[in-house]
Amino acid sequence: MRADFSTVFFDLDGTLADNYEAIALGVGKVLKPMGITPPSLEKVRQTVGGSILITFEKLIGKELAQKAAAQYMEIIGECELEGLRPMPYSAEILALLKSRGIRTALFTNKGQKSAEHIARHLGFDKYLDAVFGTSLNGARKPEAAFTQNALRAMKAASSESLIIGDSPYDYKAARVCEAASCLVATGANSAKELRKECPEARVFKNLEELSQKIFP
Repeated sequence: MRADFSTVFFDLDGTLADNYEAIALGVGKVLKPMGITPPSLEKVRQTVGGSILITFEKLIGKELAQKAAAQYMEIIGECELEGLRPMPYSAEILALLKSRGIRTALFTNKGQKSAEHIARHLGFDKYLDAVFGTSLNGARKPEAAFTQNALRAMKAASSESLIIGDSPYDYKAARVCEAASCLVATGANSAKELRKECPEARVFKNLEELSQKIFP
């Protein structure tokens, strides 16, 4: 894999940040009034990645998911920093890339407002050139339009771009636009699962190992 990327797009949840506690809390706030027992933190962790709409579809089915996701978007601001913490080596890799003149951006299926808020809270904003999040029913990973919009906004060629994430959604988002991809086993999927589902991606145990191998 080439090491001279000009632009690197980072996923947020499970890659740069651990926001699962807040997501689980927000999901619980929505489901309790609906008479549905909230899922465990681990169950929520296993469903995150495709957007909050997909998370609710996995948890309660498509029939109720749209309403639940809309309510979630309204209330998540109340608790989205609960238990939030950066993933190990997240700030370090962002600082490293900035020092080398490599542009970076968040590239997440989290809502745009939440993604920006979390980036500011964790201090990532001083390293990032842009934040690309979603709206409830807007384009998202792995839809080609989402990746294309981010590449266009960054004036980045796919051949010179790298997408770093923790799930098959990130891998597929890179593949649809022929960008390179690297995955870290710090989210819901193990390294073995990622290698099986994402055969063209390079898989690492964490961001530090990735940084040592890709940006030595």
